[in-house]
Amino acid sequence: MASAGAEISELPSEEGQGAGRSRWRARPVDLVYLAARTRADRAAEMEILQTFVGQMRQCLRSLVPGGDAAANRTAAARLRAAALAVGAFALSASAEAVERNGTDPDAIESVHSRVIEAENFVSGLCR
Repeated sequence: MASAGAEISELPSEEGQGAGRSRWRARPVDLVYLAARTRADRAAEMEILQTFVGQMRQCLRSLVPGGDAAANRTAAARLRAAALAVGAFALSASAEAVERNGTDPDAIESVHSRVIEAENFVSGLCR
């Protein structure tokens, strides 16, 4: 686990990255953003990411295609806030689409896909 934390904090800062910045934003979780929010505290980063995985799973259980639109919107709002907190910007954008239309099956499927990407990414860091 210590090596995973080292990977997080050793990523280059956003300053002076130019085109490199978009490369980091393309990941399911922007680790540079997260490191800046935690002041590069590796233990905090790992704890936050593990908590985020739990939040994603909980929200995903409440996000049901063809389900109650209000419940889907609520779950999407919680998921969007959690995603923004860690720098999972693509997931946040997908969740925002469900907030706008809680019954859109394509938007809900997009959230499911983004959650899987983010969870796999975090799992890889925790190895």
